[in-house]
Amino acid sequence: MGEAICIKNLIEEIVRMLGYEPYKDIKFIFTGLREGEKLEEKLINDDEIIESTENPNIFRVLKK
Repeated sequence: MGEAICIKNLIEEIVRMLGYEPYKDIKFIFTGLREGEKLEEKLINDDEIIESTENPNIFRVLKK
């Protein structure tokens, strides 16, 4: 997974790339989270630990 990005900034940049002006040509409506949606995704739980493997880019997740 890469770095966290702000969806608002991403969509503003896409709108500009399409030749429009954000908030002028295209209106945005911020509705908040819907039921079941998360702001951040947690990769491991509190009862798990990360263990390295032979490959430095691959990790193993184990229960404590």
